[in-house]
Amino acid sequence: MDGTYLYGLRVGLAVGGGVALQLALLAGTHRTRPVWTGAAATVGFFLGVGWILEFGSRQPTPETRALVTGTLSIAAVAAVTWLVLRVRAGLTVTAAVTVTVLLIGREGLEAALYFWSAARAATGVSASVQPLLGLALGVATALLLAWALYAGARRARPDLLARGAAAAVGVIGAGILVQGVTALREAGSAGGAAEPVFDLTATLPPDSWYGAALKGLVHFLPDPTVLQVTVWSLYAVPALLVALAPIGFGRSVGGAGVKEKTTDG
Repeated sequence: MDGTYLYGLRVGLAVGGGVALQLALLAGTHRTRPVWTGAAATVGFFLGVGWILEFGSRQPTPETRALVTGTLSIAAVAAVTWLVLRVRAGLTVTAAVTVTVLLIGREGLEAALYFWSAARAATGVSASVQPLLGLALGVATALLLAWALYAGARRARPDLLARGAAAAVGVIGAGILVQGVTALREAGSAGGAAEPVFDLTATLPPDSWYGAALKGLVHFLPDPTVLQVTVWSLYAVPALLVALAPIGFGRSVGGAGVKEKTTDG
């Protein structure tokens, strides 16, 4: 399958999956506009930075790009952890906006450079719109899947939505942490290639749409190393225990996992 389509699908789902769950949680309060505003501002910022870097005289080195991705991924994990702890007690708009901005940010620089590279290819001497078209179709597919996730989550019972969203975000956070640690390791060029714990590339090939979708949603790797499996487990297991715990999180208003003011009386 075309690599630009798969890239657009992966990046779109990496952002869209987490944002869709947050919008579903906030939909009942009609306070989703700050999330959309934060998302649009972040996309615009990275597109601007990407344009300057792509068409400027100097471009970032692979190590610099990995460092930016890794740093923003770790920051996103911190925000996602906050979200996991808050969803069951009541999701705040501030938390949702923060997570949205960082989810976009961790992919922002690479995605912006990829977009402007495809745009340049569409207007160059041997112009070809195929890379840009493939990227657009991939992102469009991801947005449709994210909308389906949002629509399905909206139909769930409010208490199940809160618990399920916290668990899903915990798994997403584990994948982000693996991505961040891997990127920082690449930025520091520490060590060589490690042997995988298992290899499922024949069953879930990265160049398939479902392989790209899994990597986008939860950063699933078909051939993870010991370090990646360890990092994922150390985050995902406690996060799932916290998310699925039946007690200890106080009262969710209306059971929806969204924080609102209530009055007793």
